[in-house]
Amino acid sequence: MNHHFRSSWLAILLTGVLGMPLGVSAAESFSAAPAAMQVTVAEAAQRASGIEVTRITSLHYRPQVTGYGQVMDLTPLLTLHAQLQAAEAALSAAQQEYLRLKGLNRHAQNISAKRLQATRAVWQSARAQMAMLRARALQHWGSTLTHWLEGRGNPELDGLADGRRQLLRISAPQASYQVKPPAHIEISAESRAILVSASPRINPEIQAPTYFYLAESAMPVGFQFTAGFPISEKAFAGVQIPGAAVIWYAGTAWVYVRTSATEFERRLITTEYPEEGGWFVSAGVHPGEELVTQGAELLFADEFASHSSGGAGGGDD
Repeated sequence: MNHHFRSSWLAILLTGVLGMPLGVSAAESFSAAPAAMQVTVAEAAQRASGIEVTRITSLHYRPQVTGYGQVMDLTPLLTLHAQLQAAEAALSAAQQEYLRLKGLNRHAQNISAKRLQATRAVWQSARAQMAMLRARALQHWGSTLTHWLEGRGNPELDGLADGRRQLLRISAPQASYQVKPPAHIEISAESRAILVSASPRINPEIQAPTYFYLAESAMPVGFQFTAGFPISEKAFAGVQIPGAAVIWYAGTAWVYVRTSATEFERRLITTEYPEEGGWFVSAGVHPGEELVTQGAELLFADEFASHSSGGAGGGDD
């Protein structure tokens, strides 16, 4: 294929005569993916058609899913804390009074059995109230936060009460069931959240496990956000593939790598790990290779045309 014919072919594609706008994957216009996997494009034709490549560098990536978070209203938590403190005080007073009267009754027999029974009933009622409040705390907040609520002078709870810290609820779908939640999560460039515990309740909207985190931030109550939620303690080596480099065929992602000044090779990649603006991949493309970041659709079309005509890719003849 001479330079003039190749430039004309690419120009036709660019002008959309074939009904394929550049924003649509070229592979969607054809009934079968080419089997050649390679295409040859002269350097002048590459420049004329705007094909661009970028030498990719290595990247260490820790697989993660999107965590869906919300800044919690602390009113129910702090109200329950006050109720537990009041119930504990009432229980202590009732127990002391019962034990006092019981001792007097045993030694001097000057306390009526009826009064002793009434005092014991008050003590048992206080115990039941305390148990009910503790069960409610465990059901809504889990054991760690319940421990905070039952204690006095807890620094974490004091930080929440005076507004120095915020309590976040983060739900993480997919594989997060199988791994421990991360000890830290980056909420933003300026804010990092620290794990408190798992929540005893799942997120009913996405049927995902939920975790409590503490953060020193100034987000408003009820504010919803997303954050990367690591699902593996192991970091993998690979490269980042920008979205503009990917073409799709039958739900499969492909990219082109320039293997010489005029040769391009189509590679299959996985999109298991999305990254901002693209995907992380650990196979198929390697650090140091030249990835086509603009014009992949045109290369696919040219490869298909060469395959359909029985050739092995365009040449310079």
